[in-house]
Amino acid sequence: MRQIFLLLLPFILASFPKDFKFGVSTAAFQIEGAWLDDDKGLSQWDNLAHLPNYTKDGRAPDIAADSYHLYPEDIRLMHNAGIKHYRMSISWPRIVPEGRKGSEINTKAIDVYRNMFIQLKNAGITPYVTPVSYTHLRAHETGRNLVCRLLLEKKKKKKK
Repeated sequence: MRQIFLLLLPFILASFPKDFKFGVSTAAFQIEGAWLDDDKGLSQWDNLAHLPNYTKDGRAPDIAADSYHLYPEDIRLMHNAGIKHYRMSISWPRIVPEGRKGSEINTKAIDVYRNMFIQLKNAGITPYVTPVSYTHLRAHETGRNLVCRLLLEKKKKKKK
């Protein structure tokens, strides 16, 4: 099957517009690890992944690929592979640990992401940030957040 795919790949690629940008992508929760490092808040996935028997092997992605710490190596690998475009998400529980309007912004996390963007640019890789990655802050689940309350109200209206 792989050989057939490789034979067809040039034809598949030729069917895309010439200015189409191919790249790679990741999701913060699945790749970053650093579960509670640098004052990260909790997301709904943190809570779910730590429930007994929630994941197939019973482990939570507390370390994952540890990209939060190893991103310079990840960027080097992408650069060496010729990757020019990288779609990524940001861990909002890392940026705004409490998840409420007026709560503190986590400058440690901002510095990590800023350094990541600088290194991506220096490596000739364009980052594309997914603003919504369905990793919600734990505060949103508890209804302490205005956005959460508005979304819950909208959801209730749809059910009626």
